[in-house]
Amino acid sequence: MIRILLAACLLPGFLRAQAPLKLLVNEKKTYQVLHDFGASDAWACQFAGLWPDEQRNQLADWLFSTDTTASGQPKGMA
Repeated sequence: MIRILLAACLLPGFLRAQAPLKLLVNEKKTYQVLHDFGASDAWACQFAGLWPDEQRNQLADWLFSTDTTASGQPKGMA
């Protein structure tokens, strides 16, 4: 009974609407500069880690290479 009374007394305080949150963005203040961002989960699948070096290197080229072929095609998606 005491628990029910306590909950009945406290519950209205938790259910009250809160004031809207206001944010002010100062575009002239720089905290951090990011030039690039990337992530890969390619090596999480263990089977790729067990492949021979030639196949792993080919997979890495497909995912990360910024080089181009002789015909100008990109080697990878990067």
